[in-house]
Amino acid sequence: MNVTSNIAFIGGGNMAAAMIGGLIAARIPAAQLRVAEPSAERAAWLRQQFAGITVDCAVPQRML
Repeated sequence: MNVTSNIAFIGGGNMAAAMIGGLIAARIPAAQLRVAEPSAERAAWLRQQFAGITVDCAVPQRML
C-alpha cells in the first residue's frame, strides 16, 4: 500500500491507538499520522508509544 497523504485522528483514545498501531504495522510511515488530543497525559502516552507521530495537544479556546 502506497499512502502519500496524512491520516488524522480527532481524539487519541483506545480506538485511535489501535488504528495507529495497525497502520504502523502495515508500514505506513509514522510521520504521516496526526492526532488531535486535548489531554496532555494521553498525548504524552501516544508520543511514547508511537515514535514519530504528530500529536497536537491544543485545547479549543471555548473549552477553557
